[in-house]
Amino acid sequence: MRQNDLLAYAEAIPIIVWRADPHGLIDYHNAAWYEYTGLGVAESRGTGWTAAIHPDDQDHALSRWIDSIHLGGPYEVELRLLGRCGQYRWFLVRGRPLSLDGAIAAWYGTATDIETQKRAAEALSVAKNRAELLAEAERIFERSFATPHVIADLATLAIESFATFCYFDSVDENGEVTRRAAMHRDPDWQRRFDNAGPDELPWRRRRLAERALATGEARFIGPIDEAWLSRNDIDRAQAADMRTLEINTLMAVPLIARNRSFGVVTFGRSGSSPPFTPDDFTTAKELGRRAAATLENAHIYAESRDNERRAAAIADAVPQIFWTARADGTPDWYNLRWYEYTGQTTASATVGAWEAAQHPRDWPDMQSEWKRSLASGKPFEMSHRLRGTDGVYRWFLTRVVPQRADDASVARWYGATTNVDAERRATLQLAFFAELGQRLTSLPTLDATLNAVVESLVPNFADWAMVELNDEGQTYVAAADHAAPGPRRELRALIGRRSADGTALAIGDEAMRSGRPGIVYSERPAPGAGAAGFTSAVAVPLVVDTAVRGVLTLAMVETAGAFSDSDLPFVQEIARRIAPALARAEIYERERRIAQTFQNAVLPRRLPEIPGLRFDALYEPGKAEALVGGDWFDAFRLADGRLVLTIGDVVGSGLAAATAMGEVRQSIRGAAAINPDPAVLLDAADRILAEGEGDRYATAWVGIVDPIDFSLRYAVAGHPHPMVRNPNGSVREIEGEGLPLGLAGTLAHRRSTYNTFIEPGSLLLLFTDGLIESARDALRDEALLAAALGASRASPHATARELRDAVLGSEAAHDDVAILLVEFADRLTECGNVRAKRWNFDVTDAEQAMLSRRALADELLAGGMNAESVLVAEMITAELLGNVVRYAGGQVDVILDCSADVPVIHIIDSGSGFEYNPRLPTDAYAESGRGLYIVAQLAREFTIARAPGGGSHVRVVLETRRSANADVAQRRE
Repeated sequence: MRQNDLLAYAEAIPIIVWRADPHGLIDYHNAAWYEYTGLGVAESRGTGWTAAIHPDDQDHALSRWIDSIHLGGPYEVELRLLGRCGQYRWFLVRGRPLSLDGAIAAWYGTATDIETQKRAAEALSVAKNRAELLAEAERIFERSFATPHVIADLATLAIESFATFCYFDSVDENGEVTRRAAMHRDPDWQRRFDNAGPDELPWRRRRLAERALATGEARFIGPIDEAWLSRNDIDRAQAADMRTLEINTLMAVPLIARNRSFGVVTFGRSGSSPPFTPDDFTTAKELGRRAAATLENAHIYAESRDNERRAAAIADAVPQIFWTARADGTPDWYNLRWYEYTGQTTASATVGAWEAAQHPRDWPDMQSEWKRSLASGKPFEMSHRLRGTDGVYRWFLTRVVPQRADDASVARWYGATTNVDAERRATLQLAFFAELGQRLTSLPTLDATLNAVVESLVPNFADWAMVELNDEGQTYVAAADHAAPGPRRELRALIGRRSADGTALAIGDEAMRSGRPGIVYSERPAPGAGAAGFTSAVAVPLVVDTAVRGVLTLAMVETAGAFSDSDLPFVQEIARRIAPALARAEIYERERRIAQTFQNAVLPRRLPEIPGLRFDALYEPGKAEALVGGDWFDAFRLADGRLVLTIGDVVGSGLAAATAMGEVRQSIRGAAAINPDPAVLLDAADRILAEGEGDRYATAWVGIVDPIDFSLRYAVAGHPHPMVRNPNGSVREIEGEGLPLGLAGTLAHRRSTYNTFIEPGSLLLLFTDGLIESARDALRDEALLAAALGASRASPHATARELRDAVLGSEAAHDDVAILLVEFADRLTECGNVRAKRWNFDVTDAEQAMLSRRALADELLAGGMNAESVLVAEMITAELLGNVVRYAGGQVDVILDCSADVPVIHIIDSGSGFEYNPRLPTDAYAESGRGLYIVAQLAREFTIARAPGGGSHVRVVLETRRSANADVAQRRE
């Protein structure tokens, strides 16, 4: 470069450049300094520049600067500089003396903004791996221009995260090998190294380093044990050293760049540290290659003497890619780093060289942004991928600033392109694993788990991804995703499809058989491959409890994204994290199927058919719950024609909850056949839960409806209150109190039975809490449900589905939802039902009473009952009416209900009521107390209860025997 070009370059590049006189007083800053600090020229001259240094960094920075001036050595320090915005940012300040005729003529240096690197290093310090180790080494090499710095920093990094100890042996021009550095992770060993004499460990014997230099090839030695020591030509002193250090593996890497040998770096592991692996050997060689390149660049820099050579040496020595472009944006110069990375030559670096190295997916966006900068004259900044000599694309950050002409137009562009691949990939992978971990713990089902995996991988890490599982000798696609819409539909159409021919790709079959990952390449997607076409693919087995359960396949369609061996650890880690989730999901699926089967078996398959009443119900399992819950509903008729309604929710989920639900439901049904009192039914279920193993609890509501008068008797066990939509559209709750089931014996509690009436034209809604707690806002959901129930008056027949959707919409409920809806249209005797008859008269009207008995008998005969059974029914009716005459008086209702399986006679009076003694009187000659006893013996069931409006309500379930003519008629039908 010419002197003028050099000054123009210094003013244009986006980093700070400075110069000082031999005494260290600053006499020049480029424009980047003034733009960042806001200081004036006079303020920055001499020692004035130190005012911009952070107070905590001043002593250290100035002390190092004074030492460099006195010793004539290079200056390098990290410090914080105050910007014009009032914020401090980290900079790396470097300086070197320019010597003429043996004396320092001036100092030249740079200050590079490393704020981003600082923050990235802090964020990634906890996740050390091969990529991060190389990234850290790259940062070391960026700020090192002399062999001692390179080696010392490399050795420190190695013992921190890679090796137990590290040696460096230099070689001079005569080929003489000298051990220059020895570092050990253990402080005691390090002190021993530091105090050792020239003929003591570790300074004696450098045979391994000498052999590596002689061949120019890196050497891997191990595992080192007594057998290895006896098998190889190792003298006693060297063998003793190896035993003392407990060495298990060694790697010696020669540092050679441009046919120049700088020495050998040796890495060792000892004691309990795991031996080096082939991957570690690859890492060591890459570290050696980069260290050698840095040492070579430093050597070139040291040999630079004039301005042109110094400018070229500086540009080529830094690890960044520097380049310039004409005003129209066409690149016309690259530094050495560009050619080293891309493999291009100065002859091939034509107008299309920049585009040729770009990733095809990044180029359209980059071209668009570059054109925008060219049009506006504003600086350019973008992250993108460049193809290296190994064919791998890595992430770079490019910043370009314009140089202005006198007329303010853009004269040239100056760019710096920095390798940020390690940070970018580490950040993406860390973010991916964080998101994946959250998804795997929150999604219980197998389908949801595997879909989350493939959707997280595409398109950030692959063009398409697929999970295939092995089930009883057949392979099926469990999840798949593709970056392109068309192929995505094609791949997802394969989900669930079974095949005995193996996986979609041959490499998947190999991974399934061997249990090892693999990579396969193709020049172009195979014809006919469709959505499963690829140019590179990696397959890793999914291992559950030492058995290969399936395979995860990732593929790239374009050659630009080809997988390499460096991608295997990442994909293997994905498979390792999937495996436990896969096992959990399969266990969940099995238990869910069992629980659902059991639950479906105990839920009612159909609801009763009762004139004047209409039923609708819904059960929906929760999607976000781990397993099927214990929600239930039930509706059944008693022998006396009354209707039992139950709904409830067992605490917990899975088979245990479903089993407990079945026990509670059956206990209520069994108890209802003996004593149909709602409180008694809940007490029976309470004892069933309390006597079982473990702590089992449930909420429940039980109601008994009489279709004759729509009276409702109910009891509550901690369950949400049912709602009733009245005929006028208003909505009320059926309130009540009671502890949840399962607490019998733990708390003193007396459960109550409540009474109410349901008006004809009303709608009764029973539901479980899954309906009103899905959004974790029960008050809001209750209000939505009440509003929907009230609005249902406009609909001829409201449905459970409509009410469910009014609260939950199209979203799935988090918890199970059970809904039972009962529409009260007309009372049994008022709905025009020919199977229910009613006679009302004054009980003292003997003639009307006789006519009513005869009409009742005629109805029974017409219904097919034989004459003997009809006679018994008449006797029962006469006895009951006589009882009403004796104890009640006034109006009486005689009702015959034939809507159930057997006829039921109801006698309802308005008197003071009477009681039934199930035993004969003790006086054998007594004239009272026998009639009701005889009725009880003649009937199948006989009950007397207080009527809700006063008086008594007698129910008699008749024993029936059909007449022969009725049987013949039924057979003919």
